Amino acid sequence: MAEVWFYHLEREPLQTVLVKILNGLAAKNIVTSVHFASEQLRDIISQDLWSQEDTVFLVHGVDGDPFLDRQPLFLTTGQQAENRATFRFFVQGVLPSGMDGIERASILFDGNDSEAVSAARTAWKTFKGQGLVIKYWRQNEAGRWQDQAAA
Repeated sequence: MAEVWFYHLEREPLQTVLVKILNGLAAKNIVTSVHFASEQLRDIISQDLWSQEDTVFLVHGVDGDPFLDRQPLFLTTGQQAENRATFRFFVQGVLPSGMDGIERASILFDGNDSEAVSAARTAWKTFKGQGLVIKYWRQNEAGRWQDQAAA
């Protein structure tokens, strides 16, 4: 059964959190996709992934690149994961249109934006109503992520 993980961002910006999470998944060889609302943010994140100073760059493809089915990480403004990713991240208010083929859908939202928080609450209720496993991650004072749904 698919899981939906919500990441409530308050202490660090989206770019920082996303790059850290993606690095961790890449180290485990987990095929991943990230779904954006805007090409502008997708391209900014793409540049960040190619030019990390403190770690090896993350190999990835974006919409329109060749051989997307071979990419361990795919950045897109669409709903499809051309690389057949089962771990998918949704940002900028984008939500999955369905859960087919998804093992984990992670929704990252800005906790300092009241509209984003409201939309996340609505999505939470929808996914919970579908019987999906939900986790709600929030950073504590020390900056560690804790599952608030389990608390």
